[in-house]
Amino acid sequence: MADPFSSLVALQPASGGMRANRGPPGVSPGIKGGVGGGFGVGSPYIGVSPAQGHVLDAHTAALWRFDEASATNPVDLTGHYTLTQYGSPGVVAGQIGNARQLDGTSMFFQRQGDAALGTVFNGSWTIEAWLYLATGSTAGTIFIYSGLDFTVQTSDVVLADFGVDSLNRISWRQWVSPTYGVTFSGGTPLSLDTWHHVALIRQELGYSFYQLILYLDGVSDGANNASGLTTPISGASHYIGVGNYMTNAGPGTAGGLITGRIDDMRISKVVRSPEEIKISYQRGVGG
Repeated sequence: MADPFSSLVALQPASGGMRANRGPPGVSPGIKGGVGGGFGVGSPYIGVSPAQGHVLDAHTAALWRFDEASATNPVDLTGHYTLTQYGSPGVVAGQIGNARQLDGTSMFFQRQGDAALGTVFNGSWTIEAWLYLATGSTAGTIFIYSGLDFTVQTSDVVLADFGVDSLNRISWRQWVSPTYGVTFSGGTPLSLDTWHHVALIRQELGYSFYQLILYLDGVSDGANNASGLTTPISGASHYIGVGNYMTNAGPGTAGGLITGRIDDMRISKVVRSPEEIKISYQRGVGG
């Protein structure tokens, strides 16, 4: 299948919901360093505040920690959107606690039939996650939410398609039937084999106009305005996907799956401010 992002061009604080890094016995917890962590003698992060995940607050629509101790279905801490795993994504060291492995071939997460998120994605919202692209990773989807059954792509309504393009830049695609009407990427390629905090906000401006802003490691990395974005189709089979792309061939089609690791993804039903996104990044690195 052709690279689904090849046409792209260069685009908290609250109580609860915390989880800290866990170091070896007798060693102070700190930021996870290198590939998936590293504590002990010689670590430059000993004594730094423990890394923590995104805050679970009243504005949180979904929060997947991906912190399960075994390869089970990831639980949404809001209690609404437990995901179904495919290909048994392995449990690996994450930026904060555990994470899940994505192999770029058959490992991903999805859920079908939930229309409730459509009310969130019709308005202003924020997606945040920790992403680790492995060497050899190609373009793929971090998170996708569709307002219609994925088997009918020609009349589909993709309300959120947040991913990575072929140049390893975080990217956004907005479906306006019968084609993608808004596509853009950030300006900074992600370093491979390194954890990054990635985020996307969509701000309603009125009269069907929106502002889209990408963030990488707490800093704005690209922005674009869009208009005429469509809404979910009533009664449709809505689709959530994490780590996978969807086409008329169905979910998990080769060429759109992330190779790497995913950790601590939060969807908010508000626009998080630049300061909140920076704080989310700082929490994740133990700042």
